[in-house]
Amino acid sequence: MASDTFRKADYLIFEKLWQWATRRHPKKGKYWIADRYFTRVKNRNWCFVANFKKGKTDDRIALKRLYDTKITRYVKVKGEANPFDPEWTEYFEKRKTYKMLQSLNGRKSLLYMWERQDHLCPVCGKPIDKEHPWGTSQQIVNGKKVNNLLHDSCRRKVIQTNKM
Repeated sequence: MASDTFRKADYLIFEKLWQWATRRHPKKGKYWIADRYFTRVKNRNWCFVANFKKGKTDDRIALKRLYDTKITRYVKVKGEANPFDPEWTEYFEKRKTYKMLQSLNGRKSLLYMWERQDHLCPVCGKPIDKEHPWGTSQQIVNGKKVNNLLHDSCRRKVIQTNKM
């Protein structure tokens, strides 16, 4: 499992940091080294911390643990789904929206679309917000494919009119 791998990598990184610290201060004891470089952050002991000056104040920054990395599993495409079949258009648009929300670049694209549309749905003219479910839809405008944010109900209407 990935979490076990991350935990082992964290342990190996800790060992290398400890070796580095003892090599850097050969005449100091292990308690002094632990006090100097490692501290408790939240509920975790033995966090490697670096001190630095930020303006007039002293600040500390802790090394992130790999174990804290959120593991996201790949969501498989349904076996019977066909991207070229109009029946599955809504499924693939919802999947695309979900994948965009999972990545930083995708969220930037969604924000760009939302601002480009002045926070409004191009079909009904009502605001796109957290209160109403929404998603992306690809439409052809002047011969170009354009991605838009639409309310789910508006997107279903657009898909129904395109089928006819």
